[in-house]
Amino acid sequence: MEFVLLPRTYRRAKFMRIQSIITTWDRQARAYLAVVTFELTQHVWNCKPMGHKLYACNVETLARLIQDLALLYAPSKALAVHLPDFEDEGLHFSRILPDAAGKPHKT
Repeated sequence: MEFVLLPRTYRRAKFMRIQSIITTWDRQARAYLAVVTFELTQHVWNCKPMGHKLYACNVETLARLIQDLALLYAPSKALAVHLPDFEDEGLHFSRILPDAAGKPHKT
C-alpha cells in the first residue's frame, strides 16, 4: 500500500516540515512503526526537534496517523510513503516525487 503526501502553502507549524518517513513492522512491540523525521526551516540554536515515532495495530491506522501528522507539519516536498505488508520487517523509506507538483522533471 502506498499513498502520497503533498506540500501545502498553508501550514500550522511554520518552522518544521516533514523530511522523510520510514515504516516497518516492530517485532518487539508487535505493531507497525513509522519514524517521521523533520527538517528545520529556521536555525534555532536552542530547539532542534528530531522526529516522531508512531505505532499502530494495522496499516490503515498507521496511514491515518501519518496523514494527521502531515496536517500539522506539512512535508517540504511531495513524498510517496510505502506501508509494509503484513508483519514485513523490512525498512520502507519514503521517496520524493519530482513531478507531483506539476513541475517538469529536469534531467
